[in-house]
Amino acid sequence: GLPINMSWVDPKSELGKFLYFWWPKASANRHYYLKEMKIKNIWKVERHGDDSKLTSAQDKVLNELKKTKVEDRPLFQPSERMDVEDERQRKVYADTNTALLFHGTRSVNVTGILNTSFRLPKQLVGVQITGAMFGGGIYFADDWRKSAGYTSLRGSIWSQGSGAVAGREAFMFACDVVLGQPHIAPGPRGFTGPPNNNHSIFGMGRVHGDFVAKHKNKNSGVENNEWIVFQSQQTQLRY
Repeated sequence: GLPINMSWVDPKSELGKFLYFWWPKASANRHYYLKEMKIKNIWKVERHGDDSKLTSAQDKVLNELKKTKVEDRPLFQPSERMDVEDERQRKVYADTNTALLFHGTRSVNVTGILNTSFRLPKQLVGVQITGAMFGGGIYFADDWRKSAGYTSLRGSIWSQGSGAVAGREAFMFACDVVLGQPHIAPGPRGFTGPPNNNHSIFGMGRVHGDFVAKHKNKNSGVENNEWIVFQSQQTQLRY
């Protein structure tokens, strides 16, 4: 009854080998309580109509960036997006800073996200919101351990394991997110959108030395990187 095509990813397939190798390694290993990731299953998700929305968002960002160089890109990105088959499309992904990022959520929220994709907090009714340090946007991480803290995994740091479904453990999405030119948040602040000439908010984590050194030892007051967009068409569920 959901507006999606969803298919199980065989770990032995080319796509499966790519995801099962990349996903557990996409971490700086800061949240030690989580230990290592054990992937039980991965599904490929295609929501009806979302391809065209993401393409429109990418076109808009391309037009606004023109020849401007993107300053900051997420960590732990695959060296090559083998799941984006078209070479021209891969270039668009690179030019628009479209990244494969993580979103952890309570298990009870999974069906709603599959049904409507991500919605801004102001659009959600009766859904528990955990954390909005940089305003009412849609939050992602480039480190899976950061996102795992928002899942129903027992002992998860932010959700404390709440919202679980009997017989299940934790659910996490990997999504394409059009970041364009990120604006680095100088600290906690209730953004309602990125400033002019920017397309997302970057909560720079203090543990990521390369970023911090590049920006003269400044950070956004968070431990790990956070990436926030304020328009749902800048996101697309992938896995």
